[in-house]
Amino acid sequence: MPYQFGLLRLCQSALQGGEGKSGALILAVISALLFTLLFDANVPNARADDVTTSVTVLNTAPTWTVDAQENIGSSTTTPTNSGSVVSWIGTATDSSGDNYYLLICKTSGTPTANISAAPTCNGGVANQWAVSASTGSGLQATAATTTRETFPFQNELNDWFAWVCDGNNPLPRCNLAFRQGSGTTSSPFVVNHPPIFTAISNDGPVDPGDTMTWNSTASDTDVAGVADTVQLIVCRTSGFSNGTCTGGAWATSTLASSNPATTTTIVIPTQDALYSAFVFVIDNHGHSATSTFQGFNSSFTVNNVAPSVSAATVSLEDTDGSGNLTLVTPSATTGPFRVRFTATDNNSCQATVGNEIATATINVYRSGITQAGCDSSGEYNPNNCYASSSPNFSPFVSCTQDGASCSGTSDTTSTWTCTFPLWYVADPTDTATPWTAENWLTSVSILDDDGFSSGLTEGSTGNEMTSFLAFNVTETAIGYGGLEPGQQNDPLATTTDLIALGNIGLDQDLYGDTMCTIWSAPDSCDTNGINPANDIPVSNQKFATSSVGYASTTAFTLTGSTTPAELLIRVPKTTATSSPQERDTYWGINIPSAITQAGSYLGQNTITAKKSNSSFW
Repeated sequence: MPYQFGLLRLCQSALQGGEGKSGALILAVISALLFTLLFDANVPNARADDVTTSVTVLNTAPTWTVDAQENIGSSTTTPTNSGSVVSWIGTATDSSGDNYYLLICKTSGTPTANISAAPTCNGGVANQWAVSASTGSGLQATAATTTRETFPFQNELNDWFAWVCDGNNPLPRCNLAFRQGSGTTSSPFVVNHPPIFTAISNDGPVDPGDTMTWNSTASDTDVAGVADTVQLIVCRTSGFSNGTCTGGAWATSTLASSNPATTTTIVIPTQDALYSAFVFVIDNHGHSATSTFQGFNSSFTVNNVAPSVSAATVSLEDTDGSGNLTLVTPSATTGPFRVRFTATDNNSCQATVGNEIATATINVYRSGITQAGCDSSGEYNPNNCYASSSPNFSPFVSCTQDGASCSGTSDTTSTWTCTFPLWYVADPTDTATPWTAENWLTSVSILDDDGFSSGLTEGSTGNEMTSFLAFNVTETAIGYGGLEPGQQNDPLATTTDLIALGNIGLDQDLYGDTMCTIWSAPDSCDTNGINPANDIPVSNQKFATSSVGYASTTAFTLTGSTTPAELLIRVPKTTATSSPQERDTYWGINIPSAITQAGSYLGQNTITAKKSNSSFW
């Protein structure tokens, strides 16, 4: 049964069960509903048709997969020096597979994407720090720029905002979210500007061993984080890299807020010369100043200083280098004696050309004369003062530097040897002389290559001069003349001289031989004993210091060789080299009355000089 009719029945049942107005109302509603249903059942249905749909999905912006960071952190503790590169890295993925750009802007304003080209920062190029090359989706992009001292990098702190944009054609898009990194690789990047360097000076010239000081006028304007400090570096050469002198440094200052200064001690030895000193200022980040003073040659001079001689190094030596001074040449000079010493020069022993020490001079003297008494030409005396300034001495002195004694510019010392002669009259200082309490000394003076003198330095120890016994007897024979038996020389008349050719006063010892007509050698007349008829005994000869009578108490009897007789002839010490002192001995003989054999009688007397008492010199 159709559902319309079923519904009608239900309505009827409801109506039959209703009462009053309520039932009537219900019946009216149901009648209206039934009419509608009956009408719908009699209206025919229309046939349905299919239609297609379409939509264009527009390009979407790249999405961040790795946030942008500074490639190398540029912070207040690790700023980027002006002139250096600051760079950023980041990674984005494009859902359409488009390439993208990493754009670094100065502002947070949304940038403009460009078809098939790099995007532009909000506000244009003036607001752009850097932009990467076109980078494949999912690959890391790098954007970089080189900083400089001036605009737009004049500020220390520089905010940055990183964007990613594609270059889609026809609808390029930028991701609306910017990135600013994190930690020390986050915005802002920090530019370190060079120090300001406007003046340099030094306090040269200086001596070796002195302190050399450089003063600068320099500062730094950067104050982000902690204010920058500056440092002065003084290099030996112009080579300077990464805050270091490539050719060695003279001095390096500590970091200072401004005007750094530095010092160095000029080592001993240092040659007297002009030295280069190239100055550089850097900040505490190693950034170099860019002023005209950077690398300026603030040269200085090391002064020439006078050389010196240490008294302890001065030695006065004999000709063989050891022992007392010993004269060996009668009536002439002996040598070469030697003076050795060590020369010291704080400019080193080696000059820029040749030796630093150019010449040396010596004075040699008996200590009682003193250094002050033997330092000029007029004081020269062959007995006790050999002054270097005297033409009587200087031509015979030779002073030379020992060849291998100077090892180079790092050596302050060299040894020298001076050789010289001494006359035979040079005063002795050994025992039994007037100068036993003295010795011989030498004073040394040296000149450097610039004419600076050490002054005289007296050796702290000297040397003794030994007594030199040297003499001569001019006569080769004592002729008594012709005498008869029983006759004698009266007064004594025949003489022999005794000449002092050393440095002491003289007495003499005398002895003789028996005389006979067959004498041939000492003691040859005594072979068979004394024969009164033909031998003249040695005791028949007498000698004296003057022409006295044969029987005078001052005429002394000659003795034989076993017991020589002494004659205090007291020849003074020679003091003039060209006029040796001398005295004569007078001789006489008595012919024994027992002599019966006439003829020429011969014999031999021996004269031996010896040191006299010094009180008679």
